[in-house]
Amino acid sequence: MGFINFLLAGGFALVINPLALSLVGMGVLTFCWVMSGWFQPQLLKTEVQGRHVLVTGASKGLGKALAVELALAGARVTLVARGTDVEDSITGRSALQVTTDEIITIAKNDGHIRCYPVDLTDYKKTLAFMHVLEKDVGLPDWIIANAGGSVPGFIANQLPSVIESVPTITGAVHEGMINMNYFTALNIIRAAIQVAKDMGTTGTDYCSELVAGLDTSHQTHLPRRIVLVGSILSTMSFTGYSAYSASKYAIRGFADALRSEFLPLGIKVHAFFPGNMDTSGFFEENKAKPAITAEIEGASTAATPESAAQFMLASVLNNRFCISNNYLGELIRIASNGAAPRPNIFAELIALPLIGLIFAGWIAFTDFSVKKYVASKSLKN
Repeated sequence: MGFINFLLAGGFALVINPLALSLVGMGVLTFCWVMSGWFQPQLLKTEVQGRHVLVTGASKGLGKALAVELALAGARVTLVARGTDVEDSITGRSALQVTTDEIITIAKNDGHIRCYPVDLTDYKKTLAFMHVLEKDVGLPDWIIANAGGSVPGFIANQLPSVIESVPTITGAVHEGMINMNYFTALNIIRAAIQVAKDMGTTGTDYCSELVAGLDTSHQTHLPRRIVLVGSILSTMSFTGYSAYSASKYAIRGFADALRSEFLPLGIKVHAFFPGNMDTSGFFEENKAKPAITAEIEGASTAATPESAAQFMLASVLNNRFCISNNYLGELIRIASNGAAPRPNIFAELIALPLIGLIFAGWIAFTDFSVKKYVASKSLKN
């Protein structure tokens, strides 16, 4: 009887104490988040063995790590990157070629690892590549749109140059970020849809009534999963990231729309919002990063591309729509979820008051840091 009274008292306390209830919700969410990212190689093998997976931005960093895990699981992997750099000065091979050769040596399906140098910012070139890919090895079962990069800086220092004699603007960082981070993803998806439509037949049925321009004859040629790689900065932003974050917000909106639009076709769409990763790209980014931006970010440890890749793949197999391998990123995802499906709706709702307080404090810290930075610059001058 005493134990029952204890439980009743505890339950009553949770009801009347919103903070305690939110803490319980946070505990549940933390457990679910950890479990969603628990990587199981055998489960990945069951899902992707023999399937064709296309990974963009695959020469380095996260893209390379994803390609490695997929190849080890027996997938037929197509690696795509610009391929314009020289990684091996002796042979003149690009980073894309070097990475592909490395993966072939460890792959479970080494005869089906291919690479293509493609400028994905150019839709015509992307479409031409997709036609070639279809003829070479067939269309992909999965598309992981990972290509991108970051150029941080203040907007006032990233203004484009306008020269009357030149028809286009130069030094356009914001346009460059949109091209690199958004159009690379948009173009690879549009190209896949176009080739699928070319291979299908025209007709009207249940699917075409729900998804304009597509029917079941196209469905068999479309990918079964699409993963769009954004960033934590797809869901929030602060000083120094006006160019990068805007392009990553576009990924978030694109993913939301695709998830809804492709629902009748059974295509699963995922959005991955990783935190900082220990890559060569992140090293270069830090060279250009304003001091105040670095101060707000803090000295948090950057994840390895391998751990981020494993977390993402595990969460994809758990059918999560919005994914972050970073705990702060998961909290931001919950706070800024919008109209996206919530994987743990009741726990998220009861945790939201506490999460709201956390981010109210974070916003106050960010604003204070910016004002302090301005004040310190004024004193020096």
